[in-house]
Amino acid sequence: MQDAFDALRYTQGLPYVDAKRVGVMGGSHGGSTTLLTMAQPGFRAAVALYPRCSLASYSYKPAAPLLILIGELDDWTPAADCDRLAREVTLKVYPDAHHSFDSDRPVRFVAARINPSSASGRGATTGGNAEAWRDSVEEVVRFFGRNLSRS
Repeated sequence: MQDAFDALRYTQGLPYVDAKRVGVMGGSHGGSTTLLTMAQPGFRAAVALYPRCSLASYSYKPAAPLLILIGELDDWTPAADCDRLAREVTLKVYPDAHHSFDSDRPVRFVAARINPSSASGRGATTGGNAEAWRDSVEEVVRFFGRNLSRS
């Protein structure tokens, strides 16, 4: 979180940046950091790709608009954990998509991965989903367009 706020302060000092219209975006661990960052004021809007929503408290309320994009089949950072945040954020769950849906990698399960969401504490599935990836790019552009524009 400190890195995000340091980057915000640096960016706001640039002469070609509108200091009141800076967003933040992160995926996976960076998505979880984005959730935590948005619990404090500073950024105008944020996008979190497949974050660990269980890290957010039950009283979580982002300080600015937040979009979460996550795969329905994500067994590493489950989409179901984000459901409880749906009143406070914009949540889009992609059917048939896993963790890292925005990649060109094939879907594969790696048993050695540390996974707090697994009963054994190990194993997670990752892999791309071209349709979800394409749509997520459009969602991010629309979301930041709405929330970071001058109007």
